[in-house]
Amino acid sequence: MSKTTAQEYVNNNITTNGTQSITGAVMNSALTQVIDAITKEDVGLGNVPNVDATVAANITQDATHRFVTDSEKSDWNSKQSVGEKDASNGYVGLTLFKINIKNVLGTITSFFTNSNTAQRTYTFQDRNGTIADDTDLAAKEDVANKSTNVDTDKASNTKYPSVKAVYDWAVALFLQTGETGALKSLTITGTNGDGHIHLKHQASDATSTASSTTVFADSNGDLKYKIDGNYYTTLKTSLNTANRVYTYPDEAVTLAGITQTITNGDTTKAPSGDAVYDALSNKQDKLIGQAFTTGPVTEAAGTTIYRIDTSLSAINYQTLNTNTTARYVTIQNISGLNLISISSPSALTFNGAATVTLPAIDGAIATLIFDGTAATDIKVIFSIPTNVVKLLSVATATTFDIPAGYMIENIAIENTTANAVTGGIKWGTTLGGVDVIAAQTVGSNALLVVDVVDILLKIFSTSSTQTIYIDAVTAWNAASLNISISLKKLL
Repeated sequence: MSKTTAQEYVNNNITTNGTQSITGAVMNSALTQVIDAITKEDVGLGNVPNVDATVAANITQDATHRFVTDSEKSDWNSKQSVGEKDASNGYVGLTLFKINIKNVLGTITSFFTNSNTAQRTYTFQDRNGTIADDTDLAAKEDVANKSTNVDTDKASNTKYPSVKAVYDWAVALFLQTGETGALKSLTITGTNGDGHIHLKHQASDATSTASSTTVFADSNGDLKYKIDGNYYTTLKTSLNTANRVYTYPDEAVTLAGITQTITNGDTTKAPSGDAVYDALSNKQDKLIGQAFTTGPVTEAAGTTIYRIDTSLSAINYQTLNTNTTARYVTIQNISGLNLISISSPSALTFNGAATVTLPAIDGAIATLIFDGTAATDIKVIFSIPTNVVKLLSVATATTFDIPAGYMIENIAIENTTANAVTGGIKWGTTLGGVDVIAAQTVGSNALLVVDVVDILLKIFSTSSTQTIYIDAVTAWNAASLNISISLKKLL
């Protein structure tokens, strides 16, 4: 509808005298007609292009006026905000071109930095781990210093050996099982007891092979060794209760085993003390026997020796032969057994039994000489030895007894220490008495015989034992004395 047509439509449908009513539909229709009839020239827009302003492509954009696409809005929305810098689940920031790294508590900020003068690439290993710094690396060996031969580089304090180098060097010191070649040796150098080999005790015997010597300590601590796979030899020292020294002779000999039987001509065994004692007793039995013989035992031409009873209560001469050589029998009194009977068989005339009484003194010896057939042909010679009392390591008050009928002949004293007895020593017949020796000086390391004039009392009793008391006058002072007292029989 043109402008004229619209005007005409209004004029025809709307009056000014108000006599014609206008319905809503009529009014809307009229307005629509009017609007549709208006052109851009009618409103002064004749120079504006006739385009659809609702289409973005019809809009001209410039540097300050642009549309945003959905893709760009999505990119912007996915960006992290400034507040997320250096925050948990945020992004790492930079400080003066240093990369910021915070600790897990978010309280400490550390930095990665570099002083590169050219572009560098740092590649991390594809594994979990801790990065070492220069302090850690300073303690590491330089692989260039690795040695594969201990002997070649043994003078170096810089190089370090590989495991194989150490193994090869150690194995080369010893022959392995089944190997042949030059014998190897092991030298252990030590001072003050630190050079040694410890052999742990083991319950079972060690395995040995031919052409070798195997040494080990058994469960008791005794040393065992086996040569060429033969039987083990044991050096048994586990029963020792103190330090022992076993000395080999300084000559080439064969060590002998201990035997209880002595066999003439056997040079491979050594007799025990018991075997020696038994053999000597058997030999002595020809003089002091276990039983009686049926006749004389001839030791050598012209000499005949006869057995006697070991109880020393009777000496029984067996049948004498025609040997006229004097026969000697020596009888030693033992612990006061002093009554000796001498008799003979009927073939020998002794004019009855002869009885010889020995002095009741231990060690007294009677020698009987027989050179005839009558009792009067038996001669007895008595020998009474000096009795010696020895007191060893005397360091405190002590006593000793003098048998009845004995006297003090002399006294010898040795001080085995550098400590003199304070005030000397005193001897008496009562506790604390000084009637035998009043005060005998005993100095450091002294070795002396008590002067006879200082022994105030020498003779005691002929019928009873006398006890003598010895003590320091003032103090023993850690001295240790060996005292020897010679006693002499009065009668």
